[in-house]
Amino acid sequence: MNNLKQAMATAVMIAIIGFTEPSFASYQDQITEQFASGAVFNGIATFDDNLLVPTSIYGTLTGYQLGTAGFVDNSVSETISYVFDSTFNYANTPLTAVNWWLDVSPADVQNGSVNNSILFSIDFSNPLAPVFTPDDNGINTVSSNADFLVSGTIQSLPESSTIALFGLGFLGLGSRFIGLKKMNWFCHKQLIIF
Repeated sequence: MNNLKQAMATAVMIAIIGFTEPSFASYQDQITEQFASGAVFNGIATFDDNLLVPTSIYGTLTGYQLGTAGFVDNSVSETISYVFDSTFNYANTPLTAVNWWLDVSPADVQNGSVNNSILFSIDFSNPLAPVFTPDDNGINTVSSNADFLVSGTIQSLPESSTIALFGLGFLGLGSRFIGLKKMNWFCHKQLIIF
C-alpha cells in the first residue's frame, strides 16, 4: 500500500511540473565572448524553441561603460540586458540567429541613446554545439566599432524541468532507501519479540 502511495505522489508531482511548464520550450546558453580590444562579455541568453530568436539576455560587458561609446579599459563594465527585437531573426542563412544585445531598451535605441551593443551571429546547425559564425560584414562586433570577436563559447544550460525531474528521481530513490531501512528495522524488532 505504501508503494502505491509513493507512486501516486510521484505521478502527481510529475503532472504538476508538466502543467506548470510553459507551452513552448526555451533554451538557455552561457555565452562568453572576447573581442579584439580585450573587452569580454559573459552572460546567459535565452532562445525560443526554434533556437533562432533570442528572447532575453543578461550579462556583463567588461571594458565598456554606459554613457561612453567605445572601449574604455578593463576596469569598467556595464550590464547588457536587452535584445533589440525578441520576436525577429535578422539572419539570411538557415539555422543561424542574428540580432543585437543592448545596454539600453529598444525604445531608447529609437531615441538614439544606445551606447554599446553586441551584434552577433550564431550558427545552430548543430544544436548541441552552437558556434559563433566567422566575422564578416561587421557581425560579431561591439558597437560596430570594428571591435571584432576573437573567441567565443556557447554552452547549453539544462532546462529547469530537467533539473526538477532529476531531483525528484533522487528524492524517490532516497525515500525508497530510507523506507527499506525502516522496514528491515521493523522486521528485525518483530523477530526479536517472537
